[in-house]
Amino acid sequence: MAISHAPISDDSAQVRSALTGTRTVFQSLISTTPQAGEYADLQTDSEGLRFGVMKRAYSAIRDGAWTLTTGYKVGDLTTAWVGQAQFAPQLVGYLEGAPPVPSENLVKSAGEDFKDASSVKFVQANTVTNTLSGESKNSFDASAKFFINSSYGDDTYIVAAPLGAGTAKRAAATSMNLGISGDIKESKGWSSETQITQGATITRTSEVSLSGYWEPDDAKKQVNPTVGRRWVPANTGFAFVQSDTADQYALRLKHNGALVAYRMVLNPDIPTDWNIIPFPINPQYTKQGTLDGLIGYAADPATGALNPFPDPDFPKAGSGEAFSYYRPREAYALKRRIQREEQQLQGFYETVSSDPKGPDPIAAAADKVLKGMMGGTGSTGLAAGGAAGDAAAARSAQRSAAKRNIANTYVWTAAGGLFSEVTGTTDQVVQTTAGEYSLSGTSTYANDYGFEFGGVGFKAGFEITLGGGYSLTRRKSKDSTRTFSLEVTAKPGSNLQKEDAGNPVYDAKNRPVLVPGRVDAYRFMTFYLDTSSDNFEDFYGKVVDPEWLETNTSAHARELARARQSDRKPPCWRVLHRVTYVSRVLDTSSGGATGYAQALGALGLASDHQLFTKLQPYLTGATGSLADLTAATTAALQAHFPTLVPHTATIVNRLAAYHQLLDTTDPLILPAPATVPVPTTPTSPAPTQPARAGLTVPASIPRGTQVSVGYTVPPEQVMPKNWVGIFVPNAAVNSGSLHWQYTPDANGTVGLPNSEHLGAGRYQLWLLANDGYTPLAGPYDLTII
Repeated sequence: MAISHAPISDDSAQVRSALTGTRTVFQSLISTTPQAGEYADLQTDSEGLRFGVMKRAYSAIRDGAWTLTTGYKVGDLTTAWVGQAQFAPQLVGYLEGAPPVPSENLVKSAGEDFKDASSVKFVQANTVTNTLSGESKNSFDASAKFFINSSYGDDTYIVAAPLGAGTAKRAAATSMNLGISGDIKESKGWSSETQITQGATITRTSEVSLSGYWEPDDAKKQVNPTVGRRWVPANTGFAFVQSDTADQYALRLKHNGALVAYRMVLNPDIPTDWNIIPFPINPQYTKQGTLDGLIGYAADPATGALNPFPDPDFPKAGSGEAFSYYRPREAYALKRRIQREEQQLQGFYETVSSDPKGPDPIAAAADKVLKGMMGGTGSTGLAAGGAAGDAAAARSAQRSAAKRNIANTYVWTAAGGLFSEVTGTTDQVVQTTAGEYSLSGTSTYANDYGFEFGGVGFKAGFEITLGGGYSLTRRKSKDSTRTFSLEVTAKPGSNLQKEDAGNPVYDAKNRPVLVPGRVDAYRFMTFYLDTSSDNFEDFYGKVVDPEWLETNTSAHARELARARQSDRKPPCWRVLHRVTYVSRVLDTSSGGATGYAQALGALGLASDHQLFTKLQPYLTGATGSLADLTAATTAALQAHFPTLVPHTATIVNRLAAYHQLLDTTDPLILPAPATVPVPTTPTSPAPTQPARAGLTVPASIPRGTQVSVGYTVPPEQVMPKNWVGIFVPNAAVNSGSLHWQYTPDANGTVGLPNSEHLGAGRYQLWLLANDGYTPLAGPYDLTII
């Protein structure tokens, strides 16, 4: 008699009764008291139907390790579908609110409502067109040839035979040949072509419009009563989140209907869903309604002088530093980075060789673009063999075609509306395959005859050829196009005139009296930054209000909190705004007015923008550099505005900011020095001088080799977006690098992407500061041989 080890009992196979049970191979000793618990499980049968079961689990310590035994069925549960829920949210992109507007212009006297006074629309369109075509051709050819030849020949011989036998010698020979020939050809052809084209366009539009509310009538409850009752814009952004949908089931005991658990199961029949989630923007980051941290002017209680009034969230605003949207250095750094990426993309197209034996990165670039159209998933099958086995060329192509960013510039004026300088991007991939079949044949019949008599010959003949052919061509093509664009509107209040009891106020010369502190012109930039993990980090680290995200219990806050995948940091896109210039109506008449403002007021001018409009004709062609701008401005003031000469330095500084030029301490645009290039390895600094940045550049490299350089940067100059670029000899550094790479550390070695495609010749390298054009070291000569 043998003991059965079959796992059949009234409990899990690992469990037996300590009193009456028989030990089997499925069981072993444990070192602590076990724990048991029951749980509900939702399962699917062979027909796809959901059903619930009650199961038991055991927990114990065995051989010093914690073990968990699950899965023993205790009984059945009833299953009831109770609804659907969304889960696994992922941030896809976000808009940082509507374009900025000055709330000091949005006052009760300037309009009844400023809803939709500004808006931004991000439009992405994907178009796929499939074309099938078939063409057949039939042909018939016929030709006929004939010829007629005649000849005449006569030979004269002299015979010497004195004895009856002798020799014959040719004394003369005459011949003549005549001929005529001709041919006739005939050809006919028939063709038939059929083409079918079908396409679809998917357009995604993300739009944010300005919204807000009126301040209370009570002046004590207004932020700046001097400005008046303002329409306060909402500081709200919009996040675009994708999430999956799950079916939710209730599992209950059969005998009494008691609820045991809820279970959620992904519904495979419902595609990923889109959600638009409004969120408050961190007011210490940017605040709608204040362009540069200021809300107009406020009267000093002691002197009555009008001074800039800082928004409560930016108490230090008014010092010229960056607050709220006013971040010109960041804006221009972003714009330069986007320009470099466009130059890099153009450089990629220019460096692709037409030599069929060279590397072929075309398929890899097309693969990257197509994956972008499909949301970054899937495979096109192009990259596997399209790069002709050249992995480096494929990686270079994918980097070049990876991202498309947009930087648009807008200028609003109270007198002239909105000026726009916009960019749209287009990516297109055309794939064409074709097959051909042809059949042809010919048949020839020929005949000729001739005769010769008495030295006269005649020959004639003809030839007839008949032929025909048939060919069939079938072609299919797929045209995929992706476009990005930004559409911006800005219509803040443009009424700058002071009012008294609802009536406009004029001065002694019947000119409108303007309200000091209101904005009469400003320039801002709107950026679209393509998918990046940096955008995800900025959203949770800077953009969204952290207090709202952590403490608010609304569904929107909870959804964004669940999408915070700090370990993965999924890439997302971003639309943001930056202000680079603000002009306000100056206080030109009160006792606290500055000398500069009083001088403008004496000329009937009320703001910087009005002065710049007057100076514009005299500055034509002189706004490209600080030196030219200074010289032209000085000459114009001396000749046409002599009362402003004492304020030349102030005017030049403000013009430089308006024309995107800064002083030499922090230049945004700095031409390369027109000096003789220094040797490849710069001279070591004297021991008494501070450490300097430098590059280690080889004197020459063979063509087809990636340019690799070493760099060293002093600790006080280390910035995350320092960069090294390669330029044509003696070019200005702001003219655009051929290739570049960031150098974020104090020292290291970097390779310049795509530089292996540079042609033979001489080049120069520069080490430049923080995404700008301030030189840290250079130029360094490099020769590609």
